[in-house]
Amino acid sequence: MCSSDLAPPRRRKAWLWFGVAGALLLAATTLAIGWMKRDAGSAPWSGVLLEGPQMALDPRLSPDGNLLAFRAFEEAQTQVAVMKPESGNWSILTHRRDRGTVEQVSWSPDSSLVYYDRFTDVPHGVYSVPMLGGEEHLVLEDASAPEALPDGSLLVTRLVSADRGQVYCFWPDTGRLLPFPLKRPLHSAPACARAAPGGKEAFTYAAPLDAAREEPLGMYAIDLASNTARRLSFSKQDSAAPRAWAVAHDGKSLILALPSGSITRVVSVPIRGQSVGKTLFTVTSSIWYLEAGREESLFVNPVERSREVDRLSPGSTLPERIATFSVGGDVDEVLVLPDGRAVTATVGSGHPRLMVAEKGKDPVPLANTQEPTSPPMTLAGSHQMAFIIGPAPRATIAVADIVTGRINRRIAPGKGAIAGLSASANGENLYFCAGGKVWAVPSAGGEPHAVTTGDYAAVDRSGGLIVVRGAASRLRLFQVPLDGGPEREIPLDRSVPIYATHAGFFSSESIDAKGRLLLSLSPLDSWFNTLGILDTNNGSIVRVPTDTLSDHHCGVWTADGGVLYTEVRMRATLWKFAAVK
Repeated sequence: MCSSDLAPPRRRKAWLWFGVAGALLLAATTLAIGWMKRDAGSAPWSGVLLEGPQMALDPRLSPDGNLLAFRAFEEAQTQVAVMKPESGNWSILTHRRDRGTVEQVSWSPDSSLVYYDRFTDVPHGVYSVPMLGGEEHLVLEDASAPEALPDGSLLVTRLVSADRGQVYCFWPDTGRLLPFPLKRPLHSAPACARAAPGGKEAFTYAAPLDAAREEPLGMYAIDLASNTARRLSFSKQDSAAPRAWAVAHDGKSLILALPSGSITRVVSVPIRGQSVGKTLFTVTSSIWYLEAGREESLFVNPVERSREVDRLSPGSTLPERIATFSVGGDVDEVLVLPDGRAVTATVGSGHPRLMVAEKGKDPVPLANTQEPTSPPMTLAGSHQMAFIIGPAPRATIAVADIVTGRINRRIAPGKGAIAGLSASANGENLYFCAGGKVWAVPSAGGEPHAVTTGDYAAVDRSGGLIVVRGAASRLRLFQVPLDGGPEREIPLDRSVPIYATHAGFFSSESIDAKGRLLLSLSPLDSWFNTLGILDTNNGSIVRVPTDTLSDHHCGVWTADGGVLYTEVRMRATLWKFAAVK
């Protein structure tokens, strides 16, 4: 933990909020369950909220069927816990706070051990802990996402790039590592593995490692005898990116949680054959994890999230709420307009939309268009703003008038999906990131040209760029002058890891005249991303005093030296669903 002269808010207040929110969400979820029963047709399913912790993630049933392992929260950090599903009695098995978060759990074949990983900006390793508790034991360094197989080996992920890992099979007793030609994103709940009953196959959500062209993620079956992998062929309707998945208890089908507009469909899809998947039920919540139970039952992990735009005045530790939005999209960014209003993204009518928020007033759309509008975004001078317009792969930039919302022009650079967007102080040039490079293009339109390599960038107050470059072990930040001068690597306090998604969604407004950069952190002692202030001159980092039980991915400086930031709150519960006989 880094030191700071700014005291964080008391955790007790945060837990009080979760207690109140939990009651409200429980009522809301109960209503959703009632609607779901009516919607399920001839084979209805019913659900029961499990007793246990207020917040929990990733339920995994032990092979003997007696216990449920999961991730519980202990002072904002995820730890391994076990519970008796029938009674709700539970206990936490791990307590270390200096190795990062627990991201995935898996049982040993004899139900005596729980395997799990530890993660910050990169995976620290796979560990094990006895089912009855005890010391944490390191099984494999620099690995993540363990899945125990019947022969005692583990499917794991090891780094191949800043955000991708390769699938391996690891034998703890001999140390043997067998690579598979599959890669998985590191920061994705569906990118896990599951062993099928019987021990002949395992399944994973991945993509080919050495394909001639980039292929989308999909479900793969791994033959554990021949160590070969094949992509499963699903119908178009069932091949959409799942939010969560599990192998059915009989091993004949996969259970997928598929987002569909404002609902989530839980679908059973046969592993073999071309049969269309069968919808078991639908819910109005996002589902992060699924686990197959016995006798046609499922453990379901619904998660509710909301995004706030908050303001922290200079010298204060009490934030002021500006607006609240639903969470949508994968870019959590906020900007301040010259008149002090805030811009952030939400989801409306099934697609992302940039909204302008002002305290005490209803948010309004930024642009006069029905097309999707989304981050990354940037001010382009005093009267215009640039952002992404159109559906995925988000490769077109729009430049709009801040006051009227009229779109003045569109720029399609043709360099692929755009991951970062910034502008010169006068707004004449835009800088965007695509394909591992930082590009420059006139805001009036024209041909882009490459400036430097990088995965993310923002213009700083000197007129140069702050550039993020990924590495297999950790991210690196550089100051890159635009006049051809030598670049400088920004030193970082490695004891405070930065958020692995290019240090969060910072922008030119995240950097002040003193060279202080607001960015997102992945602290060792918390599952949640906190907001930090990086001194780009000496690399020191201090935390901003924000709620310790929420995510913070973006912050910008206000004109008076305050901080405007996004805060994502969460509620995660465990349910058991069963088909009504």
